[in-house]
Amino acid sequence: MINEEDNLASKLTVLFIIALAAAFFVFAIYVVKFDGELSSDQSTWGTFGDYVGGVLNPVFGLLGLFALLFTIAIQSKELKLSREELSNSASALKEQNLTLELQKFETTFFQLLRFHNDIVNTIDLQKHAKVGNNIDATIMTTTGRDCFLVFEKRIRERFKEVENRQSDQPIKEKTNEAYKIFWERNQHNLGHYFRNLEIIIKFIKSNNISEKALYVDIVKAQLSDQELLILFYYCLYGNGKDSFKLLAEEFSLFENLATNHLLDLSLVDFFSPSAFAKNPQIS
Repeated sequence: MINEEDNLASKLTVLFIIALAAAFFVFAIYVVKFDGELSSDQSTWGTFGDYVGGVLNPVFGLLGLFALLFTIAIQSKELKLSREELSNSASALKEQNLTLELQKFETTFFQLLRFHNDIVNTIDLQKHAKVGNNIDATIMTTTGRDCFLVFEKRIRERFKEVENRQSDQPIKEKTNEAYKIFWERNQHNLGHYFRNLEIIIKFIKSNNISEKALYVDIVKAQLSDQELLILFYYCLYGNGKDSFKLLAEEFSLFENLATNHLLDLSLVDFFSPSAFAKNPQIS
């Protein structure tokens, strides 16, 4: 912008020199033509004024027009540069806001994820072992993610009990009844776990971020095979069948589900295929 101002000053200087040269040329011709003597005759001065004005006014008017055009051209360039700078500033501000929003999202996201792992680590299951007639002689404690191995075993045990009583029931009804019994006995350990996990997925979905699938993949990477199995039954029969099931289908939460561990493979038919996207065990 400074260069443009210098360029305009140079052009105006040239026009000023041309104007001076034109004026000198006009006066020089008059002096040469009329001997340059000063007259006391008023009419002679009037004639001289008409001569100077008639010759120089068009020249000065043309030079003034050039000066105006130069000024307008420079101002137009300056306005264009100003608009570009404002546009760049707006783009930079928008990008900065997006970066701040992403940082804010990631801070909350990883806090939720850390809290979720804390919930997993606080789960503990105790089993009293019987030694002789003393049932409390030994206490076996399972903690953290190992508890989900126990949960999977308990669901299978409940399913076998139901199947022994009502073998002619459709598979979904038998697994549904088995899960209800399981949930009644284990809700105090798993209720908080599922609610927080659902909050994390909903938090990702509700935020204006471009790579939601990436953050869902980070969540999926935290889930063990047994956790996915328990989550599967929770979405099919438990409190998650209304909302969490939809999230599972939208974000392919069962992409890594070990379907060979399911009570029956036909249970996958009660989900949309999108829940198992890229799962090699689902044809």
